Amino acid sequence: MTAGLPVPETWVITDALLERTSDGCLSAGARALVDTALHGAPAVVRSSAENEDVPLATGAGVYRSHLDRRTPEEIVSAVRWVRAARAEADARAYHRMRRGSGGGRVHVLVQRMIDCRTWGVLYTRDPVSDEPGMLVESSRGTSVPVVAGLGCEESYVLPPAAAGVAGPASWELDGRPLPDLLWRLGGVLEREFGGPLDVEWGEDGQRLWVFQARSLAPAGPVPAARYRPRPPSTALRVTPLSRGYAVGMPVPPSPGPVRPGAIVRLPVLPTAGELEGLRRAAGLVVHAGNVLSHSGALCREAGLPVALAPGGLPGDWAGPVLLDAVAGAVAPLSALPPRERAAAVAAVQFRAGLRPERDGGPRYPAPLHAGRRRQSVGHRRPPATARRRAAGRAELWLAERHMSAFAGGRAVLLSVAGTPRVRFGRAGGAGVEVAVPSWRAGGALLDRLGFRRVRRVGKSAVRHGGTGR
Repeated sequence: MTAGLPVPETWVITDALLERTSDGCLSAGARALVDTALHGAPAVVRSSAENEDVPLATGAGVYRSHLDRRTPEEIVSAVRWVRAARAEADARAYHRMRRGSGGGRVHVLVQRMIDCRTWGVLYTRDPVSDEPGMLVESSRGTSVPVVAGLGCEESYVLPPAAAGVAGPASWELDGRPLPDLLWRLGGVLEREFGGPLDVEWGEDGQRLWVFQARSLAPAGPVPAARYRPRPPSTALRVTPLSRGYAVGMPVPPSPGPVRPGAIVRLPVLPTAGELEGLRRAAGLVVHAGNVLSHSGALCREAGLPVALAPGGLPGDWAGPVLLDAVAGAVAPLSALPPRERAAAVAAVQFRAGLRPERDGGPRYPAPLHAGRRRQSVGHRRPPATARRRAAGRAELWLAERHMSAFAGGRAVLLSVAGTPRVRFGRAGGAGVEVAVPSWRAGGALLDRLGFRRVRRVGKSAVRHGGTGR
């Protein structure tokens, strides 16, 4: 407010003050606030906890805001609810995920509520794109659909903030386009706070208002463009909500624990409490959601790839899929050429932070990474045999983690053009085929996956599924 930003009148009730204030004094203060400062206007009661709204732990949506509080009793009740929110399931789950105690002090803000015709969220940096720019999502009447992840009515991208951009003399609309005011607002806020921000705003037909601003969590790393997998043209196009790569079996939500490496299909984005139970998943595909929602921010903070597919995934995809929440595509892994399949595995390993010398897998597709690295120090590319073996190790890494879904079917260990391969499948269903470094590695893989009974068909060995791992 002292910087001239269009913030409604706000009163701060510190945690220490609440600790030593009796219920009677709190009610008297709320009554005085309603009768004098608010002049009958409704209020919003929200939290300002010490362990939220920081760069690495935003806590977006973890503490609930209470809107349209008009009487002293409603304001006092909302203050108590905000104070008690640190013990709610979502807050406890979030702080467990962040490995925090969750015991920080919770201050309370009481803010005059503005009757806005349009509410929205502005990110001064696009969280799901490598392109510079600000992202805006908005809806009419209330901000609930946008922040709750139920979708938005309008979404657009603004240019990145210019250095030294000045705020307008007034934040009145006065015929000026709203996107221009939002662009100036983003630049002023970035300069004021020194970094990218998540901003909640509204306009009442006369002027632009700012209700809240929090630091943005840094986006998760993705491999350089030349090392990313290229999904086929037949891939299902999706909208990335939290960028990253995942490879796994698509499964519906279940009340029990999520199988590690699964891609879970959900109707809407998860809350903080639900997200804690999805930490072992490889990624999420949701039927409804939007990028700048609170749940989207939590998924990005957790490093979980998420994509929006309103129509869902095709029902005839029986095997593992690649979820590319960078380019915006989902495709069966079996539809990718071997080189792109190895690139997909390497992208997943890169997201997991695996290192070749420690975890036995290439961080990038081996033919590209190894060649580039050796050329930079004056060596020739490694021989083709070594590159093929490295790609085979990548596919073996994939098979060990995601092919147990075929344990009840059958597997054929065979040679294709001199390269050992394992073909997994079920009777009457789709299958998938992966290369392995050697016959011995293929046999060891099948032993680990529970394929025991062996019969010979020519030069191929057929094994029938057991119980899996």
